[in-house]
Amino acid sequence: MPMWTEAIGRMQKRMEDTRRRVGSAYPHWADPETGAWTTTADGDWTGGFWAGMHWLAAKHTGEKKYRAHAAALAQGLKNRIAVDTVFKSFPLYFGAALGAILYDERSAKELALAGARSLAAMYNPALKLVPLGSQAEEGGHVGNIETSIDSLHAAPLLFWAARAAGDEKMREVAHADAATIIPLHRRADDSFIQSSTLDATGRLVKHYTHKGYSATSTWGRAQAWGILFSVMSYVSAPDEASWPSAPPTGGSRTCPRTAWRSGISTIRPSPTPSATPPPRRSPQAACSSLPRRPRTRRRGRSIERWPRPQSRRSSLIT
Repeated sequence: MPMWTEAIGRMQKRMEDTRRRVGSAYPHWADPETGAWTTTADGDWTGGFWAGMHWLAAKHTGEKKYRAHAAALAQGLKNRIAVDTVFKSFPLYFGAALGAILYDERSAKELALAGARSLAAMYNPALKLVPLGSQAEEGGHVGNIETSIDSLHAAPLLFWAARAAGDEKMREVAHADAATIIPLHRRADDSFIQSSTLDATGRLVKHYTHKGYSATSTWGRAQAWGILFSVMSYVSAPDEASWPSAPPTGGSRTCPRTAWRSGISTIRPSPTPSATPPPRRSPQAACSSLPRRPRTRRRGRSIERWPRPQSRRSSLIT
């Protein structure tokens, strides 16, 4: 389609301009007034996106220069493997695993697998997730009892690595991570709270948002992370049939057994939630208590109503 072709062309021009500005470094963020880039030497948590754009450009155009740039950028991310942060999944998935997925690039695959093994080693069985880690890129909100919806991205990387390496243990870690983080952060209106503090047993201490409007607001990027990584996790393992029955924070209007698919639920404005989650209910009680409100559809200037369907599963996954 002409619209997409034009958009991709603009992206390629922007990539060329950015490369001239940053050289072999990784663009991190730019001053909106001057356009001057702040760069990193090892990619930090954003460098994999830069490498990933080159993998995609190579696939789209067939030009070898993009693949060569991508491969070099991927290898420059190797120092991220040893960093004690769950967010190493970002550079190592988009920067390295993507090269293995698109091109079966051996060096990129080895790098991504090494990162996934390091990530799996951070898994805390008491919490049933990979915590943020002491070096997570979150300012002061870090540690081994902290988690966030952002960290859900670890699951898609681990699912991919489990398949690539034939590692059943890694698949179990990926499953537990996704099955814990999604219902922990999803609220009754299908918005995602950004962050959580747990105790040593995995019990929730508090929810909070430290980058949004308020401690209880829905931070836009957290919502985007939740939607994207929920879908990526489901696509990575669509045959996973067993998921936890805990309702999301604040109660549920979605049957708990489909909780991990919540990322493709309808997005609605979020009311101020309770900072304390409600008591857990059984899956049967949660499912049977779903309110069935009429939905509204507009045709021209008229408004029609019809009952909510029995299932809220998106057509994207049916």
